[in-house]
Formats: sequence, structure tokens, C-alpha cells
Amino acid sequence: MDEDIEKIVEDELKIGSTYKEIREKTGKNDKEIMKIKERLMEAGKLKKEDIKAGKENKKKIFLQTDSTNIKIRKYKLAGLSQMEISKLLGISQVTVGKRIEEFKKFGLISQDEIEKAREQYLIEQKEDSLLREQVLINLQKGRVKNDFAQELGMTERGVNFIQQSLIEEGKITQKEIDEAVEQFGKTAQKEKKVLELLKQGYNYTDISRKINLSTITIRKLKEKFVNSNQLDDDEYKEKKMQRKKDKNTTTSKGNTKDEEETILEMLRMGYDTRTICRKTKLARIDVNNIQKNLIKKGIITKEQIDIAQEKYKEQTEQKILAGLKRRR
Repeated sequence: MDEDIEKIVEDELKIGSTYKEIREKTGKNDKEIMKIKERLMEAGKLKKEDIKAGKENKKKIFLQTDSTNIKIRKYKLAGLSQMEISKLLGISQVTVGKRIEEFKKFGLISQDEIEKAREQYLIEQKEDSLLREQVLINLQKGRVKNDFAQELGMTERGVNFIQQSLIEEGKITQKEIDEAVEQFGKTAQKEKKVLELLKQGYNYTDISRKINLSTITIRKLKEKFVNSNQLDDDEYKEKKMQRKKDKNTTTSKGNTKDEEETILEMLRMGYDTRTICRKTKLARIDVNNIQKNLIKKGIITKEQIDIAQEKYKEQTEQKILAGLKRRR
């Protein structure tokens, strides 16, 4: 019986078992196990080298099979730092560092592998950061995901994944994205209208009167359309020259239909002659002539003009009074 127990202790010590594990298998206490160990060593059946080799072999198996150790090694070979691994696994940096040194000791990982992995990881992180920044910029602009995803070499699903992470990080909200998409749609419609008018030969000032955009913005849009081949610059110049010639063939004492339509709209809004001159950059005499011609044609009456102007004055006064109340 004693020989059987001695054999168990010998085998267990050679495979690196702890005293606790040996106690469970033999029913002996630590003091008894220690005596058996000494007898085995005196008899030459067990050497210190055997015990050391057993412990090291067991440690290596533990490093290769324990789930946490497997993750530490995997993350380190992916280029993550000790701090990043510590946060991911919820263990101390000291433990992570200790395991990495043990991996090196048993040849499960090398310093060269660690350095190369870290270098590649930092490159990918930088690229990922730039990509995320581009996605954020496009989301803030309200652009269609499928359009800018292709430009960035991504799928729409990939954009959605980054969008969700940006929302979780507080970089942007879903409301801001929705509002940007809505505004982008309005802007796209305006740009479409500008392109249509440019193709018809309208100059920047004419387009500015028709659409609530500055002439500087219209000029930039025109350059954009030309660069993207949506507008031929030579054709535009020809159309513009033709429109200028047509403009000289007046409909009412030198005034174009466009000017008539613009002034008619302003009269209906209740603008007075002075305001119309300021907004259209036309001389007072020209505005008066167009107004007379509109009345003569029966398009609008003097009474309608007076009523509109009176209503406009009332609305202006109400706005001023409301503003004064707010200040108080």
C-alpha cells in the first residue's frame, strides 16, 4: 500500500502537481508527502530536475489551455497594449505583464512578434481613426450613406457600425443625423435648381433672385458642376450670351419677363417701390414703369397693391412690438 502511494507521489511530482493535488489523490497531509518525497530522492527515484521540469511543463500546458491566457496571447499578437488587454479582460496589468513574460519564457511568443504586431496595430488604428473621422464628417453633412460608403471603400453596413459607435461615444446624435439628412435633401434640391438655371444661361444675379443663395455660392456651385462634368462651360457661356441678347428684346419698355415676374411677386408681398429697388438693383423709374405696365395689363390692380402694402406694414409693426416686449 505504501509503495502504491509512493508511486503516486513520484508520478505527481514529476508532472508538476501541487501538494494540494497530491493530498486529494493520496489522502496524505503535506508533512507526510514531504517525507515520501525525501525518501524518493534518497532512493534516486526522484530528482530536483524532475520536479522542476514537471512544474515547468505543467505551467506551459496551463499557459496554452487556460481561456484567459489564450485571450491574453491572442490580444498581444493583435498588437494591443497591456493596459488595453487589462481593460478588455477585467484583470490587472501586473497579471497581464506576468503572463506575457511567461509566454516569452516558454517560447509561446517572441519580442519581435510583439513589436511587429504593435506597429501594425498602430497603423490600423490611425487608418481607422481617419476613416471614422470621414464617416462623421459625411454624417454631419447629411449625405446618403451608400454614396459616401463607396467613396471610402466601405459597405453601408460598415458605415452603420461606425455610426452606432460614434453615437455611443457622444460624437453625434441620431437627431443630428436625421436633421442633417433633411437639410442635405433641401440643399440638393437647391443645387439641382441652380444647375437647371445655369443650363438655361441665367447669370449669377438672376439665379440669386430666384433662389435664396448668394452669388458667391452660385459661382462656387457652377465651378463644381463644371469640374464634375455636369455643366459644359462653353455651352453655358453661349446660353448666357443668348439670354443677354433676348433680354434686350423687352416686353415692357426695356424690362424682361423675369423682372416683371419678380416685381409682381414683391408687389403682392406688400413691398414698396424703395424696397423693390433695393432688392432688384433696378432704378426707381424702371420699377414704376413695370408696375404701371402690370396694372395696365390687368395682372394686378392699384387697390391690390395698396392693400398688400398696408398688410405688410401691419405685420412689420407687430414684429417690432413683439421684439420690444421680449427685451423688457
